[in-house]
Amino acid sequence: MIQTVSRKRFTGMAALAASTALMLGTPALADKASNTLNVAFAAEPEPLDTYKIAGRQGLILARHIYDGLLYKNLDTGEIVPALAESWEFTGPLTMEFTLRQGVKFHNGADFTAADVVETLNTVITPEYGTRYSISVDWIDNVEMLGDYKVRINMSKPFAGAVEMLADALPIYPHEFFAENGSAGIAATPIGTGPYKLVSQEPGIRYEMERFEDHYAGSPKGGATIDKITVRTIPEMNTQYAELMSGSLDWIWRIPRIRRRVWKAGFKSSARRSCASDMWVLLQKRWRATRRLPTRRYVRR
Repeated sequence: MIQTVSRKRFTGMAALAASTALMLGTPALADKASNTLNVAFAAEPEPLDTYKIAGRQGLILARHIYDGLLYKNLDTGEIVPALAESWEFTGPLTMEFTLRQGVKFHNGADFTAADVVETLNTVITPEYGTRYSISVDWIDNVEMLGDYKVRINMSKPFAGAVEMLADALPIYPHEFFAENGSAGIAATPIGTGPYKLVSQEPGIRYEMERFEDHYAGSPKGGATIDKITVRTIPEMNTQYAELMSGSLDWIWRIPRIRRRVWKAGFKSSARRSCASDMWVLLQKRWRATRRLPTRRYVRR
């Protein structure tokens, strides 16, 4: 069943998910010995089909793996090209996109218009069960105009169309997706993003590696951390202990009283995300060289 939600609430959720991807906009730092960023969540991430994810944990992972046609620069608010090189409204209810060439999926498949058409025409159907109807119910259908050009026909005027296409509607490889559907993409996530998932114990542990063939010109480009390991650790005291021992580099939702104790008693600092009341501890151990496609605060 497609769940309905107000535009205001959905926009806020989308912005929050984008702003809390692990490190986008602030340089991210990892254990220099292995160049691995070790992350912990208290809650289990949902299966990694973005169109069916509600929780922030799953969205954070998905934003590293998948790309959309467009991307929103979180520092400037500007919508910039991603999988689409350019776009325009050709009528009140039509949008046309010229797609980027030379893009590879993590399984080696080439990205083409067929991927956009298959993905979006599938997720807009009631049978697919996209969790939030507002994210796709403005799309009537998607047409292929060429190997690298598509047209989106809108079912109704929707002021948030461009914003929604900015990473909230990722594109999946058409052959794999047509054959395996939502369950397949969740079990074997395949995107064009800067990190590829190399192993997962769903809800428990996720291993991602930097995708060496990530396309030139990507707004998520410039990743220098080789690996990201994400574990579910429900007990916060265990997270705190591992952070202090160096086994973890990034945690969030630290209670205020804990932040005050750490800030006073350790060579560390806590900073508040401007987007939400989520916190992570910043340990002053390493310095960054370049940005990762994630956001907000990590060990440094």
